[in-house]
Order: sequence, then C-alpha cells, then structure tokens
Amino acid sequence: MRAVRWSGSCRGAHPARAALVAALGAGALAASVTAASGAAPSYTTTAVTGLPTGTTQVATAVDQTVGLVYVVNNTGSSTAGSVSVLDEASNKVACTIPVGVDPGGIAVDPVTHEVYVTNNGANTVSVIDLATSPCATNGTGAATATLAVGTAPQGVAVDPTTSTVYVVDSGSPSVSGSAELSLINEAAGTTPTVSATTVGLSQEPYGIAVDPTTHMAYVTNAAGGSVWVVNVTNPVSPSVSSTISVGNVPISVAVDPTTQTAYVVDSGIGSTPSPSAVSVINEVTGKVTNTVAFPTNAELVGAAVDPITHSVYVNIADSTVVAVIDGVRDFITAAVTVPTEPIALDVDPVTRAVYVGSGATGGGLTEITPPPLGRPGATGATGSAGATGSAGVTGATGPAGATGAAGSGGTGAGVPGPTGPAGATGAKG
Repeated sequence: MRAVRWSGSCRGAHPARAALVAALGAGALAASVTAASGAAPSYTTTAVTGLPTGTTQVATAVDQTVGLVYVVNNTGSSTAGSVSVLDEASNKVACTIPVGVDPGGIAVDPVTHEVYVTNNGANTVSVIDLATSPCATNGTGAATATLAVGTAPQGVAVDPTTSTVYVVDSGSPSVSGSAELSLINEAAGTTPTVSATTVGLSQEPYGIAVDPTTHMAYVTNAAGGSVWVVNVTNPVSPSVSSTISVGNVPISVAVDPTTQTAYVVDSGIGSTPSPSAVSVINEVTGKVTNTVAFPTNAELVGAAVDPITHSVYVNIADSTVVAVIDGVRDFITAAVTVPTEPIALDVDPVTRAVYVGSGATGGGLTEITPPPLGRPGATGATGSAGATGSAGVTGATGPAGATGAAGSGGTGAGVPGPTGPAGATGAKG
C-alpha cells in the first residue's frame, strides 16, 4: 500500500465519501469543534504557485533555519519526479530539481541543510545540497548525489544531533526479509554514505519519525497495527527495543520532542468501515495514553507537530480538510479547508506556518497560517493585606545582676535606757 500516492486501486471508493466530506468540512466536525472550544480558531490559507504542472505534491519538508520549503512533485510510479524549492519570505519557487523514479518521502537536516528524498521506484535516495549546487537563475537545479539503499524506500527521517539519516525500506511482498531500516552517515564537507548497518523489520514498515532528544526512532508497521521503537542512541548498533500496538493500518507518525509524545496516524485504509484515529504515545512509558477518534471512513494520511503550541495537524485524504488536534488535551479543535485532497504536510517550527501538498494532479501546495498566539493576560488585582500575626512568645528570664559593693556606715550615738524599778526590801536578819 502506498500512503502518499492515493490511486483508486489503493484507496478504494467509499460510498460514504460525500457524507465524510460534509462531516469534515462545515458540518458535524466543525460544529463539535465549536461546541468543545466555544469558537473554532481562525486559520487562513494561501495558494503557492510556480510548481510543475501535471504533478502531485506528495511530501514536504521545512528547513526553518534558512526559510526554505522542499516540495516533492510526483508524476507516477514509473517516471522521475522532482523537488521544488520554495522561499518562505517571498512565497515563490526558487528552482525545481530532478530526482529519481516515484519519489515519496523527504527530510531535511536543519544543521547541514542537506535534503534527502526517497525514490521508491529506483531504490535510491537523492541528496540535495544547495550550498554545493545552488539554484540557477533560470529556476533549475541538480541533486548533489544519489545513494543506493534497500527495496522500495518510503519514509525518511534525520537525527541532526548524530548526523544520521534513517530510511524505511518497505521491501517487496514477494521477498522475505527485504523490509529494513537503512542508515546514511552525514559528514560535513563530504558526500553522505550509506552505512553497512541495517535494522531488520517485518511485514510492512512505512512512516518514521525520530526524537532528536532521546534518539529513539518510531517506525509504523502498516500491516501489523503497531509501531516499532528503534533505539538509535548509538547509530553504529541500532536495534528494535520494543513494539507498541496502535490502531488500524498505521502509516505515519510525528513526534513532539518537548513533550516526548509520538502521534501515530491510524489510517484505517483498506477496510470498510475504516476505524481511523490518532494514537497518542507517551515516549517515556512506551504506552498509548489516548486515542483521538475521527469519523468513520476518514482516510488519515500524515501528521506534523507545531512544537510551540503542541498542535498536531492531520491530513485527511479524499477530502478538503486538515484537522487540528490540541496536543495538550488530545481533542480536535479545528477543521481547516484546503483546495483538494491533502496528503502531505510539514510545519515550520519558527513561523508556525503549515505547508500542505495535494494528492490531486495539479492540486498544488497550500500554506496554512494559524491564528496568532494569545496575548498575555491582564495584571491581577493587588491582594488584600494579610492578617495580624499572633504575639511572640515571652523571652526567658535573664541572669541575676552582680552583687553590689558593701556601703560604709557611720558610728551611731547611744540613747540612755529607761530607769529600772527599785529593788525589793531585804528580809530582817
């Protein structure tokens, strides 16, 4: 299954499509958002022009440090695609660079500014480095390297702190053991190289996200309804440390490093009705702590996180809606309408702008501007004076004073005593 190229054979035609679009647009979902939050936040959208005609925009990646957005243009599973470079300041395409056959995933290193594009139909990764090969004045450019990886590479992610790129080789259904995680070593000033080290995966790996603070990679297992947690602390010897069960057909994952939370897109595609949701994983405990449910048959595709507000943006294919989840409270707060079939998105963590690619031919790219951050609250009133404290404890008796010196007394004059009584007469002899 190809989550970024929604052909009719893969996606299928849901009989409830019209009802779904209504529910996700100005209908039930929007009403529930208003009821939950009091008023749905206001988002604005702007169409980006200058992309190649006859293409679908299947993946986007933002390099926030230089203000560039890279957009993957796909023309089909058997033809070469391209990557357009968008300048955020002018909202204009600077150049378009040819890449390999059937490109599908993209990631950028914000430190080295190198860009990695998976070419699913060529089993390669195209490397773009504008410092080495800048855009020409005529709007063209060239990839700086092409690296051979495993079978059917799909998702790709970068850990900028270890200068390592991780590529999900989804493999061939007919070749056992062909699914794996390939590693690419970045090196300043030199061409990146593919490491001999790989991590064996099973069933159908698809999307990947890396937490650069913990160096843990989260890889979705679309066929197994789970997520592999790969310990990449040491890129020389990465290994699967655990498996977390999630929802139905997980195909994409996004990480909020500041809250150490992973958001897994359970697309539900392939079953009718398709129970779609976003599973919320606490990275510390490795447990699913919550599930954000979506309407039945909503074909969820990708997710991206705004690390400032902790908002999670979720594409809903076969509709015109990008849902916004409050990552703190884990519920949907807004439904943003875009022109057609959103299947790719990324967030600029500095400007908070969201860039959404369309899976419809000629659908193009849309920039979503979120509402401004809330203003500081007013200063609170001065508190009342505190109550009078109780009397202090009486202090202990002090020591006795020193004995005073003896005084010198004068001699006193004697007073004559009273005359005594006459003696009694003696007896006759």
